[in-house]
Amino acid sequence: MSDPQVNLYRSRETYGGKFVGGWLPDEGIQLVQYDDLSNLKSTNYWPVSGRAPLYAGPGIHLAPDGHIHIRLEPNPNDLSGPDGKPIPPVPRHLDPNKNRIEVFNSEYLLLLDRTSYLRFEDVTFLYGWTIMDIRNSDHITLDNCVLHYGTYGLVIRDNVYNLTVQQSEFTNGLPQYVYWTDVKNGSRE
Repeated sequence: MSDPQVNLYRSRETYGGKFVGGWLPDEGIQLVQYDDLSNLKSTNYWPVSGRAPLYAGPGIHLAPDGHIHIRLEPNPNDLSGPDGKPIPPVPRHLDPNKNRIEVFNSEYLLLLDRTSYLRFEDVTFLYGWTIMDIRNSDHITLDNCVLHYGTYGLVIRDNVYNLTVQQSEFTNGLPQYVYWTDVKNGSRE
C-alpha cells in the first residue's frame, strides 16, 4: 500500500506504455482511468472546482515511474442513488488483492488497414483503449461478438465500405458512480 489514508495501492513491478486501464470482471465494470495521480489520491468527492483534484470512484493510474496505482474505495457520496436508496459499494473489498482485476495497456487491439472480406463470428474482444480501428477496408463482418473496450469499441475512418455488425454487444463498462458523480456536479442534482 502506498497511501493507507486513502487505501491507495501501488504495484511492486513496473510497466511500460502510455496509459493503463482496468476492469473488475466480476462486477462487469471498468475502473476510472485517472490521468493524474493527485485525482486518485484526492479526498474531494464533489463538486468540481476548476482543476482542483477530484476523486470520482474506484480507479487506476500509470505513474511516470511505471508503477500502477489503484484505489478501490467508493466515493462516499455515491453510496445512494438519485432516489435516495442505498447503492452497495463496488467492489466490496478495498484491497486489490481480494478482487479479480484485469489490467490492460494496449492502445489498439486490432488495426485493420486495407483489409477485405474478414468475418469475426462468436468472438469476444477484451480490454483495449480501442478494440478495432478500421481504415481503407471493405466487407468486414462482426456477428455475435462481444466488445469490452476502454474508450472506443470501433473507430471507422477513411474509405470503409460494407461493414456489417449484427447481434453484437458493445460495452465500456462505465460504472454507475461515474454518471452519478457527473450529475451531482451540476447546479441541480
